[in-house]
Amino acid sequence: MSCCINDSDTVPLDSLLRHMSVNVPQVPYVVALDMVRERYIELARKSGILVAYTELPIQKEVTNYFLEPPEDYEVFAVKAAGHPTGWNWQNADAHHWFSTWGYRFWVKDNTEVIFDRAPSSDESERFILMTVIPAPCCATIPRSIATPYGRGIASGAVADALRMPNKPWSNPGLANTFEAKFNQAALSARNLAITNRGAVTPEMKPIRIL
Repeated sequence: MSCCINDSDTVPLDSLLRHMSVNVPQVPYVVALDMVRERYIELARKSGILVAYTELPIQKEVTNYFLEPPEDYEVFAVKAAGHPTGWNWQNADAHHWFSTWGYRFWVKDNTEVIFDRAPSSDESERFILMTVIPAPCCATIPRSIATPYGRGIASGAVADALRMPNKPWSNPGLANTFEAKFNQAALSARNLAITNRGAVTPEMKPIRIL
């Protein structure tokens, strides 16, 4: 099984600290980086903007297939499955999803896809479309995420720093202002992700697919 990563242009995650240090320069580097990382993961979780394809070699009489996310990422949700030539990612259902080849499938622990029927013969690979989130140890961020949303991610980290008690930079009242900026960035990313799901062919992929 292989995973297609289309957004390989990344920048160091700590490059976002420049947006944070303007407001809370006293926060230690390691602490600030952890805060930025947590907010990056939160934005990805709330927006669903990070998407990856993986290819499953369909085998005769096999219904269960394990998923492998891209390196430094974790599977957050499986959205759809289908033929590479008949891809349609608009078939998500609230509880389970249907592939374009007519089989229903379920997801177990975001690590395994289980089809309700096994094919009678070996077939070509199928695409699995999944949203992913950064791993807790991630050290990079796609440039296409950092450019429009880096400042918003850092604003969330600033809000967390300002809420820390008994620190020289503590200011809980001001934290709400930066929290609002983060929420605005997350909403913008979510709106973009929803709009991009309207594409119906692999050639019309959103630029922020991993």
